[in-house]
Amino acid sequence: MSTTPSSAATPPAHLSARPAAKTDASAIHALIEASSARGQTLGRTHADIDRHICQFVVVEAGDTPAACASLVEWPPTVGEVRSVAVSTDHQGKGAGRAAVMAIIAKARADALSTLVLLTKCPEFFARLGFEPVEIDDLPPTYLRLAIIERGRSLEGRTAMRLKL
Repeated sequence: MSTTPSSAATPPAHLSARPAAKTDASAIHALIEASSARGQTLGRTHADIDRHICQFVVVEAGDTPAACASLVEWPPTVGEVRSVAVSTDHQGKGAGRAAVMAIIAKARADALSTLVLLTKCPEFFARLGFEPVEIDDLPPTYLRLAIIERGRSLEGRTAMRLKL
């Protein structure tokens, strides 16, 4: 079983993570679009974010959105970490870690047993306990529903998994 480092369990004091609200959709969209432009995450439309706002967490530094991430659940026990985005002003300051840790906490609360993700930044996720896996080692239902049937590209991405 993978575990996350204990130092990653609590976000820095100047950051707070919370479930996203409908009023956060524009800020989340801006974070994701900026990260997408830097090649760090896939872009999402404002309408898609608004429609799936309950999947997101927001990390704030004071009143400023510093990061976001989403959790897509693939029943019965798999969750996918998606749309991790950090503002340029908060990169390297724990905001991304805080967003992913909030997603891990939500996954545990929802009784998920495995988190998966596809990333261009495997070093970041490895520091949080995720391990690289071969595509064939991803849960079959997730692979079929989330990747194959949606025509998502795996090119240039590392598949990773965290057993909870």
